[in-house]
Amino acid sequence: MGEKTGYKKLPIREVARETGLSPYVIRAWEKRYAVVEPVRTHSNQRLYTEAHVERLSLLKEATDHGQKISLIANLSNQDIQELISASRKGEEVLTRFSPGQTKRETEIINPQISPDTEGYIQQALEAIRNLDNQRLEDILIRAAVELSRPRLLEEVITPLMDQVGNGWREGTIRISSEHMASEVVRSFLATIKSRSRTRHRTGPSIVIATPSGQYHCIGAFSIAVTAESEGWQTNYLGADLPAIDIIQAVTKNDSRAVALSITYPPDDPKLSQELQTLRAGLPPKTEILIGGKSAYAYDEAIRGARALHLTSLKSFREALRDIRSSEEIEF
Repeated sequence: MGEKTGYKKLPIREVARETGLSPYVIRAWEKRYAVVEPVRTHSNQRLYTEAHVERLSLLKEATDHGQKISLIANLSNQDIQELISASRKGEEVLTRFSPGQTKRETEIINPQISPDTEGYIQQALEAIRNLDNQRLEDILIRAAVELSRPRLLEEVITPLMDQVGNGWREGTIRISSEHMASEVVRSFLATIKSRSRTRHRTGPSIVIATPSGQYHCIGAFSIAVTAESEGWQTNYLGADLPAIDIIQAVTKNDSRAVALSITYPPDDPKLSQELQTLRAGLPPKTEILIGGKSAYAYDEAIRGARALHLTSLKSFREALRDIRSSEEIEF
């Protein structure tokens, strides 16, 4: 790949701190996609150059912006940086590969919801403004029948609740309508989750919650439904959970990961300490996955907790798969 040699060599734990990737994800990416080739010592310890750290950091940032590691693993650092730059400008980048070719073709478009899902959102918003909970439930059920689970969550539920939250803050949606929408959607997601729960009794365990001071739980519920669909055993704890309670749940369930949703507010001064407490109390093997509309505002605290900042349910699914695949790797 034309990487610089570099004099400084780092063990995998230091690389994890530098990049924000866990050792398990780094190893999984090495095995599945050969993103870097670490140097091996006589004792078979992995050592990484500064060029490796740079490349892993770029790949981490690109996947945080929704890119699939399987599609970008073979790109040059310059190409990956172009994808990141486009994402920062609010553009959606579609990366495609032609069979048998390594040349990348990119197409930059304005992000938009597909027309069929936009119809569900507009009908749901009308029902919410009219306080018609039965119609809202009927619309969600129809969407669940016609759309795949990922599309339902990513293209209907998430943007719908984002618009409801924005409307409430801007004064265009009444607080009563916001409360009604939250309760209907929460109940709807709980029903979906209960139907899939019995299918996965042997998968890895994940604890899901919103941290202390975060009271909006729809994002966490969506994460729980997604994890269930990926074969994980979910332990959903609800909203406003102190770090110590999350740690206890992880210990009791021997959980492989913790997922937190951070939606509102974006400026809680206590959240950074909560994340530090959580990281200090968890086993090193336990991954912390953090997403939600306001997670970006706590980016420094997330890095300090050696957590993964995930910007979409799509990237959350990919992270879950990487964690599971890393368990199959012999160290």
